Amino acid sequence: MNYLWPAQDVRIRLSSLHPQVSVPQPEQALGSMGMLQQLELAEEGFVIDLHPDLSPNAEIVLRLDYSAAGYEDFQFIRVLLNPSFYTLRENKIATTISGTGRVGYEDGAKTRGIGFEFQEENMLYEMGLMIGVDSQRVVSSVRAQSGIHDDFVELERLERQEPGTIADVEVSGRFTDARAYHTRQLGVEVAYRIYAWREAPHDQSLLFIYKIYNRTAAPLEKLVVGYFADWDINPQGYKDLADWDPNTQTALVYAAPKEGRRVAGVQLLGATPNYWAMDNTTHLQEGNIGVYDGFTEAEKYKALSSGIANPRAGEPEQGSDVSIALGAGPFSLAPGDSLTVAFALHGAGSIDELLAAAAHIQDLWEHTAGLHTPTGLVANSLPGLQLYPNPSRGEVTLHWPEQQQLPYTLRVFDRAGRLVQVQQATGAGAGGIRLQLPPQGGLYLLEVQQGGRRALRRVLVH
Repeated sequence: MNYLWPAQDVRIRLSSLHPQVSVPQPEQALGSMGMLQQLELAEEGFVIDLHPDLSPNAEIVLRLDYSAAGYEDFQFIRVLLNPSFYTLRENKIATTISGTGRVGYEDGAKTRGIGFEFQEENMLYEMGLMIGVDSQRVVSSVRAQSGIHDDFVELERLERQEPGTIADVEVSGRFTDARAYHTRQLGVEVAYRIYAWREAPHDQSLLFIYKIYNRTAAPLEKLVVGYFADWDINPQGYKDLADWDPNTQTALVYAAPKEGRRVAGVQLLGATPNYWAMDNTTHLQEGNIGVYDGFTEAEKYKALSSGIANPRAGEPEQGSDVSIALGAGPFSLAPGDSLTVAFALHGAGSIDELLAAAAHIQDLWEHTAGLHTPTGLVANSLPGLQLYPNPSRGEVTLHWPEQQQLPYTLRVFDRAGRLVQVQQATGAGAGGIRLQLPPQGGLYLLEVQQGGRRALRRVLVH
């Protein structure tokens, strides 16, 4: 935009002040511009080259110079490149997903992220993953005895998929514990997938599935996996209560008094829970866990390996500053083997509303095909797979580059996860595979398997 007098021979130049960021063609000529005239760059704009070793969350500075006959000026532009986090705003709750095991914020200083929002208000101070095998060897992305542990390193950048294979939006990625101090490092690799639905009854929830691999040559015995979460529900601060619902295996945190207040929940799915509700205070009874004086490896492992050890926290009438730890285990994980642990996060306006959301997610987990193997849900398991039309009136055509080379199997599941149709063949013609779907309208999940590979697609029949 030219805010000044008409200008001739207008030129702009973009340059980088970062050694690993460059602009191959830095100059563009815009010609003449009238007063208050606005011009757009060519379609490609400026191309910016990034060095392969550019670090995640690199904050770089670009310099934009502009000149015309008799006039020169410049400005600086700050840009965040290679972000290792993504903010999900797909339903009634919103949160930031980190590629290194944190929820709510990307960094321990909370400079990047929105926390965990319900009704556009943040309820979360800190949350992250913890994995351990004993009181000395725990890796995590949460506070420690002093400072904050940042043990996880992004291995595959998080990727957003819309529509997802099961949910409306899915986010996936992979990290390792390579940044942990060598005396604590476990040698694990974690693949994760997060599911968000826009419509009831799952629009107050997010589903997190972690697949944990043992990348060492020795078994990992007594392995525990879980979340630590420090919630701040009451806007007046330090007036919350933590509770436990055994039916849905959900840790609840709500403001005191509990009537008519917002509620947050962390739910464990498909495993025997270990749960510890904590008063964040230095005045603790013997054997209890608090975090004001630090959160040691021994305390983390104790919280994730002691069953339902302390189901409630907070002063009953006025509440307190509270945190929770919820996880599963102990497991024995052989070299090269993996295990899956799933959690759901919920936000609601009442306890009953949150427990209803948790019950719906529990039902989804128990009856939906594909959720128990998150790494198999990658959209490009069969690269180039096309399915059309979608939505469909009953018949769809599938096509992918290698469909003629190997036998394939098509399976159709209904919304409850029940198998309703199977089609097998040794190959297909160049025109693709035609599949007649069930006559009943609704949402179906189509699984395509070929040569040990798999892809999932959602199909709407109307």
